[in-house]
Amino acid sequence: MTELQLDALDTLFFRDGKPFSLGEESWADGLFPPSPSVLYGAIRSTYALLQGIPFEQIESETAALNICSMYLRFEGQRNGNYLPLPREYGEYKQKSEGQRHSEQVGEYTDLVKLIPQKDLITQFQTGTAASSLQTGPGWLLGAPHAGRPIDTPADAWMGEEDFSDYLFGEAQDTLKGKRLQPLVPEEPKIGIARDRYTRSSAEGRLYRVGMRRVSRLHIRVRFQGLDFSSISSGMMKLGGEGKTVHFRNLSHFPDLKPWQWEFPEKAVSRFKVYLSTPAMLEHSIPDLQRHLGIAARFLGACSGKAVHIGGFDMKRRRPKPMRLAAPAGSVYLFESDTPVQLAPLQGLSLSDFLPEQGFGISYFAHM
Repeated sequence: MTELQLDALDTLFFRDGKPFSLGEESWADGLFPPSPSVLYGAIRSTYALLQGIPFEQIESETAALNICSMYLRFEGQRNGNYLPLPREYGEYKQKSEGQRHSEQVGEYTDLVKLIPQKDLITQFQTGTAASSLQTGPGWLLGAPHAGRPIDTPADAWMGEEDFSDYLFGEAQDTLKGKRLQPLVPEEPKIGIARDRYTRSSAEGRLYRVGMRRVSRLHIRVRFQGLDFSSISSGMMKLGGEGKTVHFRNLSHFPDLKPWQWEFPEKAVSRFKVYLSTPAMLEHSIPDLQRHLGIAARFLGACSGKAVHIGGFDMKRRRPKPMRLAAPAGSVYLFESDTPVQLAPLQGLSLSDFLPEQGFGISYFAHM
């Protein structure tokens, strides 16, 4: 098992799934963190370069690569490892001045655990409903205090201690998370394409891309299947615009301690499945029978808006098929007639497509 820490040296750009054809659209939206497939491609390309593998043999020579976990490391934090916030948490829209200031400077965001509530139509009309969870006919997840408008932040992240409590079913009703927006501010870049023959500016080819300044956090990725044991550090191309990052192999740097996971050992009949990365699900919910051989009844889900996963196939010189994926942070509830031991299931992929690339990395939590 190898774990790398990626440190940005400049702005980075990762495309979302929206089509962008130069000359037709002028704005390319960026996102952060990158899709697991971006890291997968960067790792295999770097390995091929260091090992001298010819381009046409990269796919076959790196077929064993399997991404096992991805998370962010925040600088200056005692418990600085973070995963996407489970969708069953939200935040109040009405905040104090101190809360807004703390959020703007990237310190913390006050988050609250949502609870199932009835009166679906009333909840939507008052703006206090955040997301659906089918725990009963027409129930929603809403704020613990009636009448306070609630929102589910898509860019909020949960620290390692809070996440450990979440897995053990001991999560607090309130916690302090992190918002990415203040920590990876957008720096738009405006450019124009050039005519390939005259090398002058091409008409109608002005474009703008949303670069991200990533300076206060690090991307960490754990994988197996490729031998990086003799590689301590180096440079890696990551994302668009040919940008590079500096990577370090954590096994060569004892001071860069990896996340030491702690998982519940108790067997339970009712449990939650949390997605730490987007998952491409064939039938909208994780198929536990197919992937794990577990017969469990689906009770409900708390998921956000689906994300588009695409990309470009360098070997075949064509776009990859676009697929819809459940977003990171989605939560699914299950019940089994036979108690399920959760510890051996942690960190496995439940994605029906491209699980080896790091899609659908899941963790099982007590209810």
